Amino acid sequence: MTRSRSSVQSLQARVAELKASSQWYRILYEHNPSMYFILDAAGTVLLVNRFGSEHLGYDVKDLVGQPVLQIFHADDREGVKKQLQACLQHPGKVFDWEFRKIHKDGSTMWVKEAACAVDDPNGHPIVLVACENISKRKQAEEALKESEARYRVLAENAYDLICETDLRGRFFYVSPNYTEVLGYTSEELLGKGIFDLMPATDVTAARASYKRSVETGAAAQMTFRLVPKDGSPRWFESTAKTYRTAAGALRAVIVSRDITERKRLDEELLKRSKLESLSVLARGIAHDFNNFLTAIISNLAIAKLDARPGSEQEKLLSEAEESAHEARGLTQQLSTFATGGGVPVKQTVTLPRFLRDAIRFALRGTEVTCKFAIAPNLWPVQIDTGQIGQVLSNLVINAVQAMPKGGQIELSAENVRLAAQNSYALNRGRYVKIAIQDHGVGIPEENIPRIFDPFFTTKDTGSGLGLSTCYSIIQNHQGNIFVESSPGKGTTICFFLPAAKRQAKGATRQKPDEKKTVYRKSRGKVLVMEDEDRVRVGIGRMLGHLGFQVAYAKNGAEAIHLYKQARHAERPFDVVIMDLSVPGGLGGRETLLNLQELDKDVCAIVSSGHFNDP
Repeated sequence: MTRSRSSVQSLQARVAELKASSQWYRILYEHNPSMYFILDAAGTVLLVNRFGSEHLGYDVKDLVGQPVLQIFHADDREGVKKQLQACLQHPGKVFDWEFRKIHKDGSTMWVKEAACAVDDPNGHPIVLVACENISKRKQAEEALKESEARYRVLAENAYDLICETDLRGRFFYVSPNYTEVLGYTSEELLGKGIFDLMPATDVTAARASYKRSVETGAAAQMTFRLVPKDGSPRWFESTAKTYRTAAGALRAVIVSRDITERKRLDEELLKRSKLESLSVLARGIAHDFNNFLTAIISNLAIAKLDARPGSEQEKLLSEAEESAHEARGLTQQLSTFATGGGVPVKQTVTLPRFLRDAIRFALRGTEVTCKFAIAPNLWPVQIDTGQIGQVLSNLVINAVQAMPKGGQIELSAENVRLAAQNSYALNRGRYVKIAIQDHGVGIPEENIPRIFDPFFTTKDTGSGLGLSTCYSIIQNHQGNIFVESSPGKGTTICFFLPAAKRQAKGATRQKPDEKKTVYRKSRGKVLVMEDEDRVRVGIGRMLGHLGFQVAYAKNGAEAIHLYKQARHAERPFDVVIMDLSVPGGLGGRETLLNLQELDKDVCAIVSSGHFNDP
């Protein structure tokens, strides 16, 4: 009896334990923050926990007995059906998937489900499904995908070059513009380093900036050159910024903008500004030096007139006079550089014949020939043929000197249309591009920025004014001139001239007339107005030797006073010779206007070694 009571008590305790355990499992099942479903083989809901039904906006009774497919998005139902069939075909194997369920209010919920097929106590197959709401994760993933797609579109369609590198600068990603600008495919670049594409002279500074960015985490600004596949370095302005990947690796994103053309324009503007400053200085020097030479040459000429023909004295004076004229030639070159040859006297010219005549004339007596490549229907241009002829002559002389063993140069001419924004620092419009190429020794890279500087030369002889004069003349024609050269590969100099708006009659390069100077005695009164004492006296002496009676004035006020006196004395001047510019006083222009008020028939000559005035 006692044993029987003990057994009953043990059974009761076991039952109590089972009830308690069942309650715990019921609590765990009903209130677990996951959705649980039990489905039969047809996909009907046999059981759903309270959290699952409430999370979908339903009561448990609303879902039990209903096809589970009805709470899935219509586009996902076929996929869910296939996954459930797979579970039933492989009992005991866990399957998982991600699909969309529909809340009772019609909103969509992304869920991740894990499912496994087992047999119920009666041996019938059922599917156990554990379900988790992953809508927030899906939204984050979609936002990330959208962000990645947006930035990839930006990177792959940006004008800039964009790359991702490791700490040594090796490429992990390069944007398509690397191929467009540098000519390398992405396969050729991946695994290489950005520093491998730089000229050796640029690497040290670029590495220092890159290292600073890595150490500080701040964006680094760098300017360097990259060498494209064709070998002609291009300038880039770059920003580098480091970041850490999800795995903790440190990477850098480098955004580079091609500034080659901008840098070229900046250098062109700097060169133009520098040459303008130099031209002001050169103009003043040429004017003063020309005055000195005028006095020297005039006095030498007078001395020669008094020397016995054939004497040693005449020989010495002739040599001095010849040297003075050579010095005047240098002064004229300096003046030409300073003023661009003066105001061009333009005419509309058909270029083909003009170019051929000018080049052949410049090549006479040399061992160099020229191959012409002149485009048909070349536009006419408005030029000063003498000045442009001088440009061609200077360029040909340089080309010949670069090929001491002779050879062939090429001249090409073609029509070009330039947009408003162009790399040649020229206005929008039609131009004729003329290029002269030699195959000589070439110009070292470090000398190219100075090639148009006055007095810069690498030759043993020459004034260094040839190319600077060309630059000034072309600028005065509203054009521009450029040089491209590589040591050992020759030099190409090209210049642009604006096309004319009307047709040309044709022009050839004119040769100067050769006239012999003949001196003869004359009579008359001459008034010389010149502020420089030596020039004024020199001119007076020359005129005196020619038989003229000369009076002198230092400025316009004196000249007007002397002219009035001579008229009142009824001994007027036959001619007045005046300097155009007189510092601190009336110059030739203003004086002439005053003289014309006194005498409408005044005969005057206004001249200057400083300005070209129409």
